[in-house]
Amino acid sequence: MTDWRVLLFSAIACLMLVAGLLVLALPDSYEGRMLVELDATHSVRLFDVLGLGLAAAGAATAWLTALRWRRAMQGQEA
Repeated sequence: MTDWRVLLFSAIACLMLVAGLLVLALPDSYEGRMLVELDATHSVRLFDVLGLGLAAAGAATAWLTALRWRRAMQGQEA
């Protein structure tokens, strides 16, 4: 199967997951302003939220792409 939409959305999902994980791995000095301070050593910063959002969007895109691929494969069996 060579559905270009499945390939495109798979690539987008991978890029979003990698970007989200890279943003989450940034050191505190690069993460932007502090949104929530939990204690002296733990806080939630702006880029933590951005990285989590990118990773979640990448996972959702991958899941929806898998559903699309499965639907296309079931259509070919008939």
